[in-house]
Amino acid sequence: MFQREEKKAIIKIILFFFFLDLSYLGKDKAALIEALWLIISVLLCFVIIGFIPLIILLVKRQTRLFKYIKEYESAPCVGE
Repeated sequence: MFQREEKKAIIKIILFFFFLDLSYLGKDKAALIEALWLIISVLLCFVIIGFIPLIILLVKRQTRLFKYIKEYESAPCVGE
């Protein structure tokens, strides 16, 4: 049904939404930093300053999501 490259891209996209994509790629330290950043940003959202780190984090993650989507689209047999 799906080829290996397609499955990897789909798995990365799904894990992205649960903040587990970096752990899957073996970047545990970056994943921990990103998770802590999210928790601190959410806690600070009650203060106006908390929105700034949250927006930075979401923009940073958005670029990774687009990279995973492009990887999926460039996999063989997609769109046939």
